[in-house]
Amino acid sequence: MQIQAGRLTLSGGSLVLMQNQGITPDDRLTARVARDIVLTGTDPEVQLKSGFFSESVGAGRTADVQVSAVNLQIIEGANIRSSAYATGAGGNITVAVEQRLAILGFAPSNPILTSTINTGTFGAGDSGAIAITAHQIDMTNGGTISSPTLATGRGGSTLVRAVELDARGTSPTGTPSGVANTVIGSGDGGAIRLEVARLRLSDGAEVGTSTLHRGNAGKIVVQATEAIAVLGLADPTQPATASEIASAAPLVSPTFQAIFGLLPVPTGNAGNVTVVTPSLHIADRAAVSALSQGRGSSGRVTVRAGEIEIARQGQITTATASGKEEISWSRLTGSC
Repeated sequence: MQIQAGRLTLSGGSLVLMQNQGITPDDRLTARVARDIVLTGTDPEVQLKSGFFSESVGAGRTADVQVSAVNLQIIEGANIRSSAYATGAGGNITVAVEQRLAILGFAPSNPILTSTINTGTFGAGDSGAIAITAHQIDMTNGGTISSPTLATGRGGSTLVRAVELDARGTSPTGTPSGVANTVIGSGDGGAIRLEVARLRLSDGAEVGTSTLHRGNAGKIVVQATEAIAVLGLADPTQPATASEIASAAPLVSPTFQAIFGLLPVPTGNAGNVTVVTPSLHIADRAAVSALSQGRGSSGRVTVRAGEIEIARQGQITTATASGKEEISWSRLTGSC
């Protein structure tokens, strides 16, 4: 399926969908737009999201999704999504934006529906990868780039390249803005790699991988040629809402465990976290960390920076239930 236009707007639950119900692999869903793409909102009655969707409900592979534009806005709960629901593998998502990519907010009628670029696996098929390039990327109020793993399939990797990436805040239901790959199954999670000039995470935003079950969390590599700032909390009274670059295997509530059929204590490992930049600023209880509260190991935290400023209870830390911790520091003397 190919779409070509000067401008493109999908709103109010309008969508472009490719669904594979058979065994033959789908090709691709391509949208090439000369100017701007706006994906906005949901249908409030049936909670149908606006956007581009590719999915497989059988053994056939999901179609890849390729989107290109000068500017791309994904707002009020809209999505670009590739999903694998059975044994067929998920398709890759490739987004190329010349200027600004904005992933903003949530559906006003249902705040749990956040704006996102997402590949996910809900069955035995592996999830597709995400590759995004843009000059400026803004994510606010729960806007995310993510690849969740909810079954036996493996999560997809996420690669983001930009001059500037700015993620701020959370949704009303607590979803952090940012880039996050989560394991809620036995398949391993996908890695995250950011290649930027400047990265700013504030007011509870995150770059994170996590496991809540058997699968291992993916590793994180953040390389910024100019500066990284990780600042503040979404809620000053809740330390768990801190902005962070982190991989974790946390404990969750019994209610959450029951809903998703999770182990009481996760057995998957947290991933390694690597940060490379000339300037790293962590402040106001924000963190760069690797944490395991389960039976698995925490990842290793590696920081290579020319200058590091940690202020007002900022942290670089690792922690495990077993007490094993590993942090590596080195001074960056050349370019990234």
